[in-house]
Amino acid sequence: MPTPVAKTRHETPMGFRVWRVDHELPMRHAHTHGDVEINFLPPDPRARITYFIAGRRADVHSGHAGIFWGGVPHQLIEHQGPRDGIWITLPLAWFLKCNFPNNFAARLMQGQLFTLPLSADRAAQWLREFDAGPAHHRPILLELEALFARLALAAPARRPAAPRADSLSAIERITSFLALHYQQALSIDDLAAHARLHPKYLMTAFRQATGTTVKTYLLRLRIAHAQRLLATTDMRVLDIAMHSGFGSLSRFYETFDRYVGSRPLVYRRQNQA
Repeated sequence: MPTPVAKTRHETPMGFRVWRVDHELPMRHAHTHGDVEINFLPPDPRARITYFIAGRRADVHSGHAGIFWGGVPHQLIEHQGPRDGIWITLPLAWFLKCNFPNNFAARLMQGQLFTLPLSADRAAQWLREFDAGPAHHRPILLELEALFARLALAAPARRPAAPRADSLSAIERITSFLALHYQQALSIDDLAAHARLHPKYLMTAFRQATGTTVKTYLLRLRIAHAQRLLATTDMRVLDIAMHSGFGSLSRFYETFDRYVGSRPLVYRRQNQA
């Protein structure tokens, strides 16, 4: 496991990319970016990666792909087996436009990591097609859309209202802004000014696209940050509360108990390696 650090690195969205990963893992820092991310591990019995995302560990095993949204702070904390794989990033706007059933996009944006089996041949074909140039990209996106739709249908949940197409770029701006600034004091007016939207329209569009309110989404980002620090560092609870964007310790305790269902130190004892 890497040396625990409190810092979260915020990166600009990468857009649609497919590339082979062959560098040394795991990651030293948690980070965020605005894309949907897919990580594929080759079919080797030793292969496994473990992420810390949304306050919990999640494994991706050999011959499987892990799918999650990069806007939630995440860190690859363990990697066993071969140091290679195929990584894909997808623009959030493309993902939301697909309007997948069963609240799939909202669940992804709230920190769930989904896994599904994937063949090495198909992943390698996507890599070759991406490298061949933009004319070859559409078949990859069509296959990924079908793959996600089947995954969503196999994971039933409530379906939210479809977001308006003209709100999607604004949602990207909001989620990127929140990923950068969730540790600071924020208001709806701050977000509305950044997204260039009326505050009431912003709140409606955000809920349609993500299945949750701006306030709840912001609190979940802060709680996920605190959970990571509790599980991976020895920082004091007061310091973690302040570092995560809470203005008071009592507010932190109240919110942590509501979203996690336990006290911070109980969570630390249960989850610290």
